[in-house]
Amino acid sequence: MIMKKNIIVFSTIFLTIAVLFSGQAGFMAFSETLGDENNDENSSTVAASNDDITVLGGIPPAGTLHSEGIFVVNANTGIPIYAKNEHERLPPASTTKIMTALIVLEKVADLDEIVAISSLCADEFWNKDVPNKYLEGNAAGIMPNQTNLTYRDCLYALLLSSSNYAANILAFNVGGKGGDAFDVFMKMMNDKAMELGCQNTNFTNPHGLYETRNYSTAYDMYLITQFVYERYPLFSEICATQIYQMPENSEEPYGYPVTNTNMMINSRSSDNPYYYEPVRGIKTGSMPEYYLETSPGVFDTANPVPGFTNLVSSASRNSFNYIIVSFGAPWHLRSQRLEGEEAHHYTYADHELLFKWAFNTFDYQMALSKNEPIGSIKVLDGQGIDEIKLYPQMDKDYWTLLPKELDMRSAFQYKIDVGVTEVTVPADGLPAGTVFGSIELVFANNTLGKWQLVTIESVERSQVAETREKFEGILDQWWFKPTIVLLAVMIIALIVLNFVRKNRFESVSKKKHHNRRIRR
Repeated sequence: MIMKKNIIVFSTIFLTIAVLFSGQAGFMAFSETLGDENNDENSSTVAASNDDITVLGGIPPAGTLHSEGIFVVNANTGIPIYAKNEHERLPPASTTKIMTALIVLEKVADLDEIVAISSLCADEFWNKDVPNKYLEGNAAGIMPNQTNLTYRDCLYALLLSSSNYAANILAFNVGGKGGDAFDVFMKMMNDKAMELGCQNTNFTNPHGLYETRNYSTAYDMYLITQFVYERYPLFSEICATQIYQMPENSEEPYGYPVTNTNMMINSRSSDNPYYYEPVRGIKTGSMPEYYLETSPGVFDTANPVPGFTNLVSSASRNSFNYIIVSFGAPWHLRSQRLEGEEAHHYTYADHELLFKWAFNTFDYQMALSKNEPIGSIKVLDGQGIDEIKLYPQMDKDYWTLLPKELDMRSAFQYKIDVGVTEVTVPADGLPAGTVFGSIELVFANNTLGKWQLVTIESVERSQVAETREKFEGILDQWWFKPTIVLLAVMIIALIVLNFVRKNRFESVSKKKHHNRRIRR
């Protein structure tokens, strides 16, 4: 009986040791990544491309677009929704004046300061050897000897009536009023373009009249427009103005009005077929025709290149704001309509079609909710819990722009990066807000945002785990193994001793029994 009890004690001790070591191995076990299935399931893109045309959501506008380069952006979110040849270098024409205005707004502290008017500002428009500029000053009523003209007046003449003369006056004054003033101003323009990320833009004049090395793209012009539109409220105010009263001069003793060349905002004319109420600007650009430079200073005047029209416009409706840049629509003479023919001002038609399509097609949808769990992690040694959910750490739900008809699940990639699939609760518990990875939201191959994945509830360590941890502490003591060995030796010795005693007892018993039989 004594031997049996000792064997039970010995077996229990070693079984306990085995269980503790196996539990410790389970505590240290980790797996790789949570959410691989989600990554595969949501890996589709929302952009449908056809050659050089990209449409967000794959639902293009129903109609014909005539412009060579187009870029359409939702100004609320910065998300492009339509792009066609947006990086193709094309003549910017008078949309160049957007950059001219930006430099003036940045460099001039007092816009009501009087500007100096030099003959240098008009000389190029009288040079017959340069047919692309000859008599193309569009003076906007500005007189060479005028002494009461301000930077503000010139900005209105620049952006409303598209005065090339006003562009040169501004460049001359901001550039330092010296013989190199225009070169200085051109450097300012090109340095700013580079700063804004315009990789396919080069300006060689402040007005946009055709020169071989004066070029930009629909995308670059958007970058310029978006910057000045957001930074300088006066710019958008000027661009949305229909009429501005210029100061008096020797020809106009009572002053005179300049009108906006953008017919999409001209509500004064009852027979204007291009007026579109949501439009708030921004800048026209056009060339009836121009001549290529066959060699330095020599132009092919016998073969004029057909003209084109450009337009940068913005429109707002029901809290939706869009900016459109279009380059290279075919030129058309407005007089056609007066002659009884159908008017085809292709630039305005393109913008109206794109605005209506944008307003009718897109809506804001919630792409990621702060209250919806992304995944979960298995919890070991938790008090009354075996799984904990992970949520994106964000202040508010994330909304973005999507076509109303588009299934949101097919629109996004949810790139989830979590290093573990299970976690053991430490002695002091697992606090709420513990970070276990991140989620990246990808839309049309562009990252919209990246957030940490965290827990929103705390988890306490279980009593069983605490008890096991105490045993684990004992296992780590220096004396534990020697004690186990000593205990094992003692148990074995005890077993041997019991065995010897039993044998001796049985031997003595047999001998006594034998002696009794003899005496009988």
